[in-house]
Amino acid sequence: MSGFTRKCNSMIVQENINNLRKEIDQVDSQLLQLLSERMYLVRQIGKAKKTAGLAVVQPDRFENMLTNRLERAKQLKLNETFIENFMNLIHEESIRLQSEL
Repeated sequence: MSGFTRKCNSMIVQENINNLRKEIDQVDSQLLQLLSERMYLVRQIGKAKKTAGLAVVQPDRFENMLTNRLERAKQLKLNETFIENFMNLIHEESIRLQSEL
């Protein structure tokens, strides 16, 4: 393989990587938008809980939600430990937001 051919192949590979990275950037933007929407809903739930005199933390709800998300993660062939950690982080942030109300 000539140097020219290798350089052309390398350029094609790099262009493909750049295009894939642009797609990742778009997906990341969508993820952030969805997280923002989720946190808005969390605040709305927090306000309703406060009005009703309910506790911020409701362990049964979290356990049911986590079980469902882990089942879905398995279906999507996502690492369950990663998803559990991710959902725990989201839950911690949800508690923080609701506790501030």
